[in-house]
Amino acid sequence: MRPQVALLWILVAVVGAFALAGCGGGDAGSSGASSASPATLIQQTFGSDQAVRSGRITFAAKGAAGSSGDFDFKLSAKFDQGAKDQLPKLDGELSLKSSGGSLQAGAISTGTKGFLTVAGTAYAVSDKDYASFTKSYLGDQQKTAKAKGSRPTLGALGIHPENWLKDPKTVGERSIGGAPTVHLTAGVDVPKMLADVKTIVAGNDLSSQLSAADVDQLGTSVKSATVDIDTGTEDHRLRRLVIHLTLATGAIDLALQYDDLDQPQAIVAPKDARSINDLTQALGQLSSQASGGTATTPGTTTPPAGTSGMTQQEQKYADCLKAADTDLTKVQACAKYL
Repeated sequence: MRPQVALLWILVAVVGAFALAGCGGGDAGSSGASSASPATLIQQTFGSDQAVRSGRITFAAKGAAGSSGDFDFKLSAKFDQGAKDQLPKLDGELSLKSSGGSLQAGAISTGTKGFLTVAGTAYAVSDKDYASFTKSYLGDQQKTAKAKGSRPTLGALGIHPENWLKDPKTVGERSIGGAPTVHLTAGVDVPKMLADVKTIVAGNDLSSQLSAADVDQLGTSVKSATVDIDTGTEDHRLRRLVIHLTLATGAIDLALQYDDLDQPQAIVAPKDARSINDLTQALGQLSSQASGGTATTPGTTTPPAGTSGMTQQEQKYADCLKAADTDLTKVQACAKYL
């Protein structure tokens, strides 16, 4: 595995675990947050099973990793748990800028309909596919609930930040997204953190992307790490987490932030969404052209030589994608032909 790819999976594993179970929160107690010890605040923030029904979440990663070059990744979404027998409502978008170009895409779930967005154009997922995904998701949720309770804590996942957050300190109080918070800082025992990463990998079937050997190898690239934590002054729920990694050649900053916890979120279907077939058909034609063949559909005749069987706009889109090759910026620009 290439080092930069393995490093990305480590970042996803660490921050994904916090996103899954880190909203936490607990009883602030009569003494109040400002007088509680840093260790107590960390335990309350990451040890509770208090559920989050709605809000907004942002995850960003930015930095330089040696020969891998600079990168800037951002994933933002608003979400609402919705009805019991439906997928959660979600409106999310991700963007990536790197030396290889840029990419922008997103996904929307209204609870009854699903959409994908590519370069600002929305595509409707078929009702059959959405229903199938809903059934699979609800089945997985039921299994998780039986195995780990209604909401998994970090401890239940085998992750114990209190064991690898070193010498936590209270910096003061401030506001994050309009919510009053207590700001904490801590060092990181990197080997212990990576031991928990191995647990995340094993528990979430990521071994095909990231092996234990990959984690050990990359551990030598991380020279030091520090963490900033903002926990709610009154409810001790995570509002912001920032991890700074100093590498042998470069540095990376990760940031996870929750806003509007348990506040209603307006999530609606996009207007004028195209069929997802408009996208997959053009990509299929492009794949056929790249392999030197001509795409056909069972029961149809092969188009005459020199034609592709596509409309003029589809042909322009396929030609644009072929010319773009692996340049993400050029690929995104091809959306004008859809």
